[in-house]
Amino acid sequence: MKKKFLTSFTTVFLGVGFIIMPTAQAAEPLTEVKNIVKQVYYPSVSDKTLQQAKTIKQLMSKLDPYSEYLTSAQMKQFINSIEMNYVGVGVTVLAHTKGLKITEVVANSPAKKQGIQKGHIITKVNNKNLKGMKYEQAIALLTGKVNTNVTITVLNPKTNHTKSYTMKRQKLNVPNVETKRLAGGVGYIRLNSFASNSARDLQNHMAKLKDVNSWILDLRGNPGGDVEAAEKVIGMFKKAKYAYYIKFAKDKTYYYQPPVKQKKQFNGSVAVLVDQHSASASEMTAAAVKGQKLGTVYGQKTYGKGVQQGLFPLKNNKGYLKLTMAEFFGPTTGTGFTKINRVGVTPNVKTVAGAEVQTSHKALLQKALAKNSVKTNSYVMSYNKQTMTVKPSKTLSWSKLKNAKVYVMQIGGTTQKVTIKKASQQLVIQPKTTLKKGSTYYVKIKPTTGKSTYTYMRVGS
Repeated sequence: MKKKFLTSFTTVFLGVGFIIMPTAQAAEPLTEVKNIVKQVYYPSVSDKTLQQAKTIKQLMSKLDPYSEYLTSAQMKQFINSIEMNYVGVGVTVLAHTKGLKITEVVANSPAKKQGIQKGHIITKVNNKNLKGMKYEQAIALLTGKVNTNVTITVLNPKTNHTKSYTMKRQKLNVPNVETKRLAGGVGYIRLNSFASNSARDLQNHMAKLKDVNSWILDLRGNPGGDVEAAEKVIGMFKKAKYAYYIKFAKDKTYYYQPPVKQKKQFNGSVAVLVDQHSASASEMTAAAVKGQKLGTVYGQKTYGKGVQQGLFPLKNNKGYLKLTMAEFFGPTTGTGFTKINRVGVTPNVKTVAGAEVQTSHKALLQKALAKNSVKTNSYVMSYNKQTMTVKPSKTLSWSKLKNAKVYVMQIGGTTQKVTIKKASQQLVIQPKTTLKKGSTYYVKIKPTTGKSTYTYMRVGS
């Protein structure tokens, strides 16, 4: 198979795997749409299908779920959703056979206040069945003007129970980047969408976190977005050589796209978190990280959307054609690549849902501590007593221990404030706030000179 550097399309990727292309010239929309589909639809469409289609809607029904006709209003709503700035009920969604599957519920949104949860499926909007409806058309039903009512029917797949909710749409300016400093100098950074300014926003937020020596990049529930944004985010990994490989319709060549290198890059080890709702540009990023060993991917197998769509403006302001026109693949350390479409990205470390932050944080902490500290026996702290006693040892004499600094680092959380009492040549460590039952920690004892020691601690019953 042939492999070449991607040159013709490097600056025009836009949207959730989208490319904005020039308008084809034709006498009327159906003929124009058929010509575009015949030329670029991936992988291909038969002449019989094209001939039999009497309307654009009929033709779109014969193509994949990601190909559809958009009005100008639907196009605007779609772009706003990528930029996390829209009017709606406060959910992010992915296409589902029964409607729209909810991947995230925005805090303080109408949906959150109604108790709607991640994993639920929206089957109807204003009593219109979403089954079989194109994605953007379904999204258009959810969005609308501020303070207008919308009724949605939601299926809980665990109980197979449906319930309808009526709520007012609100303007939602959802923060696209969320950050916090976890214990041990680990920077946690969540990206909700691959918007046009995502790489810049990531770097600005990272600069505000001080004394960070490793990172967790959270892409769980991220449905994708701007492909150029993905190229730039991948460019934040120092050793990234490729962003992805791509194959177009009627072309046997596999083109490769390098990442767009960024001024501020991730320092130290990086963990990338994904789940079954991580799709498109999220999968592109996770595959690049895993395949080139740029970091460690944690979580569950991703959604499996490895195709890109082009946006074709139809002439005379007749709307837009969104059309699948290419498939992208994850690069590897050599010159090979891996399939993503309908397969997904399997993490390096599989975790149960909800344990991704804790599992990755523990690994990053343990790796950093093992470099310059000596591990000691694990410790179980009594929930009722909430004290830890540290005595001198071969590693730490009392002369070194008595003035040592103590760090109680919650796994998946922050460093806890403690009080330290010296009594009978031993340190009695007590947290200033009550630690939860079952919570886990690394406790680091750092003397004024010599090596530190650390232990794994769990709060028992």
